Amino acid sequence: MATAEATLAGNDDQAISNLHKYFDYSMLEKITKHNPETDTFEFVEWVTKVNQPAAQLAGVCYRLGQHDQALLSVMESIKIS
Repeated sequence: MATAEATLAGNDDQAISNLHKYFDYSMLEKITKHNPETDTFEFVEWVTKVNQPAAQLAGVCYRLGQHDQALLSVMESIKIS
């Protein structure tokens, strides 16, 4: 896992970047709709799932001393909710 490797290597900037990539990806949900004519599910759109990864990321950034990044994550969490 890239995030764990970067953290173990002591590369905090890379670890934060990888966390952002993970949370950006995990917040997307693919919406599909059943098409009765073809009996398949067809893609409709991507939507953002409402959960708390931005708040968790803020805590990680704060503990690593990345206070500006932690504040941005808190603001993102507020915007999402």
